[in-house]
Amino acid sequence: MMKRLIIALISLLCISSLFAENMSVEGIYQGKNLFVKNTLVDDNKGEFCITNVTVNGENIPDEIRSSAFVISLNRMDILLGEKISIEFQHEEDCSPLIINPEVLKPLSTYEILSHEMKDGYLIFRTTRESSKLKFYVEEYRWDRWLVIDEFMGKGGPDDNTYKVEVYPHDGLNMYRIHQVDHLNRIHYSDTLKYQLDFDAVKLKTRNKVNDEIVFSKETLYELYNEFGERVRFGGGMVINIEELPSGLYFLSYGDNVVEIEKR
Repeated sequence: MMKRLIIALISLLCISSLFAENMSVEGIYQGKNLFVKNTLVDDNKGEFCITNVTVNGENIPDEIRSSAFVISLNRMDILLGEKISIEFQHEEDCSPLIINPEVLKPLSTYEILSHEMKDGYLIFRTTRESSKLKFYVEEYRWDRWLVIDEFMGKGGPDDNTYKVEVYPHDGLNMYRIHQVDHLNRIHYSDTLKYQLDFDAVKLKTRNKVNDEIVFSKETLYELYNEFGERVRFGGGMVINIEELPSGLYFLSYGDNVVEIEKR
């Protein structure tokens, strides 16, 4: 008798699973909880749309048999910036509704703990990177901010250290860092300032050149043609311009801007 009862219960579970559906949601833990709307599908029996919820494969400890409930991610063993996979098992003719899905999308929350200029590198340390977002490093040069490097952040709750090659010049050097999150909000750091004292970079070639421009030492540079198009940008001691057409160019290097004629 008991054996038949067990078989009958298993059969009922298998039949009910045929009419159940799954909805998966993925994101990143930002320190916020999720609010879920749960439709009542059978008023007489008190049955709701959602029948089970798992977070990263584990059943949530919250009560889900109500018209609205909270998935308390802050009560689970999840670290800030950790990936989250949520699976809703629900009835066939309804769907769960997450009221605040934006809390799982990447946000820029980083803070800069320290920074230094060392051996031609800008080194900075961050904390509270809740998401893996791209970092943009800018330098104030030639009366405007220039993006000199970009790379993906590491994300996660741990402190992270980044190293960016730069070409500082004599005098005041200024840098800033920013990220752009899913709301297109730009999160800028404070301006990082370094007053440096060393020999200024010089132009070793004449203002009329054939195939290359040579500096006295490595420097950040950019080269524009007479139509305002940037044709060279980077850092180093030599710019190869052999393939560029003859004409007038505008060269920025160190903290200088000069005219160059390509023969």
